[in-house]
Amino acid sequence: SIGQVHKARLRESGETVAVKLLRENIQTQVRIDILLLNLFLKIFRPLFTDQTRHSIEAVLRAFTRVIRQEVSMLQELANLEHFSQVYAGSGIRFPRPYKAHCSDYALVMSFEAGIRIDDVAGVDQLNVSFDELMQQLVLFYTEQMLVKGFFHADPHPGNLLVSPDGELILLDF
Repeated sequence: SIGQVHKARLRESGETVAVKLLRENIQTQVRIDILLLNLFLKIFRPLFTDQTRHSIEAVLRAFTRVIRQEVSMLQELANLEHFSQVYAGSGIRFPRPYKAHCSDYALVMSFEAGIRIDDVAGVDQLNVSFDELMQQLVLFYTEQMLVKGFFHADPHPGNLLVSPDGELILLDF
């Protein structure tokens, strides 16, 4: 895990927010991991065929690019803003960022209250049709992958909430 989310309150307005902070030294740890992976590739390079080596190198380049983006809260802010624009009419709610309070190490956004989508008893108490939620979610992900091409790649239950009024909420971008 590269970050941890905390509940906080803005001084100026008193509004409750969620603050996602990078774990201490995570950027350094990621750089070390990338260096080690490249070192292992150099050490074991003679064991691979040209085709295999080029494939492994391509995967490592892609991994390096993506993991460097993962340890930037400003990149996550950009993803959240882009996602919110592209899917504004989707019927899915996204946290609202507070850009003035964000940095490369912290993402401040609206606190979204809800029940995890895998809490069947909790969702049932909301008098929300679980089948309808699933249908909405499947259609939403189909649109992401097959139509718009910009998709949320971490759809585990902790990132999918159901609001008290039955609205789907998507977290972690």
